[in-house]
Amino acid sequence: MSFELVGEWGRFKRFAAEMKDKMPIAIKFGLERVGQKARRDLVMGIQSSAPGGQPYTPNHPFTIARKGSSKPLIHHGDLLNSINYHVISSNAVFVGIKRGAKRHGNLDTVNLAEIHEHGCVIRVTPKMRAYLHAQGLHLKKDTQYIRIPPRPTFAPVWEKEKDNYAKLMYETIIRMAVKL
Repeated sequence: MSFELVGEWGRFKRFAAEMKDKMPIAIKFGLERVGQKARRDLVMGIQSSAPGGQPYTPNHPFTIARKGSSKPLIHHGDLLNSINYHVISSNAVFVGIKRGAKRHGNLDTVNLAEIHEHGCVIRVTPKMRAYLHAQGLHLKKDTQYIRIPPRPTFAPVWEKEKDNYAKLMYETIIRMAVKL
């Protein structure tokens, strides 16, 4: 059995050879665009207190009075300013907070972001009780734990936007591959 190729196969072979060189450039540019958009979506989600359309749990009245704002996760802007992106390979982009990012008071921003994303329970020590009392928060005698509620940011944004990121990547690659 034999068969014959019909059509402009020479032209296709030239196009395929050109694409071999253009694709890595187009993919890197696509990853850059996705990283920029994801970072912007995360920042806007925090600023609106509703990332991915899911509202944050409100701050405790003591927190609102202490920081002078009812906006969760925004005080000095350290968390917002530490969100970044970085193309980490030929097919992946990191969007988030890099380990080692510091916030006001030289504290680790990654730990703060993790607490806000998942929430946490903190055991009340006598020293903490005395500090909070001095600050104006008078805990009940039987209060043993303080619960910081989860205020997810990354997961809701990803769930809402993942199809848009894929579309942006696809459109960027196609546009770049044809243009280059």
